[in-house]
Amino acid sequence: MRANMIPTDRHYTPGHSWLALPPGARFADYPIRAGVTDIPIAPGGDVVAVELPGVRDDVRAGTECAVLRMSSGAVVTVCSPISGLVTITNQDVQANPQLAMDDPFYKGWLFAILPTSASSMDGLLTPAQYARILTKGDDG
Repeated sequence: MRANMIPTDRHYTPGHSWLALPPGARFADYPIRAGVTDIPIAPGGDVVAVELPGVRDDVRAGTECAVLRMSSGAVVTVCSPISGLVTITNQDVQANPQLAMDDPFYKGWLFAILPTSASSMDGLLTPAQYARILTKGDDG
């Protein structure tokens, strides 16, 4: 992914997870979609399987909550960008795991999180901040 191709309608983590929350927006009383960029996925070949958190699972910001298995045998671990309750998982990605690589920001989203009252924007990057990380070649 090139830094100029980063969607501007979300926040990112240094570990390449994303949250569909536009810059300047705040948490609301509705679930927010989350996923992973193609940066950690691309070197592993095709995505052959995904393991997503269960609906109604509590996830914590920065902790592992999903796994993508690659055709090369590599495993990509996805950390939750925020803390909250998983309200839905993307059944399309479970049926066609390659969507996580082919369209990571739209059809390839992984799960939606209802933020807890204690959820924080700490650690989330704006698109410009994330682009700087990519430009520097820092994989988090």
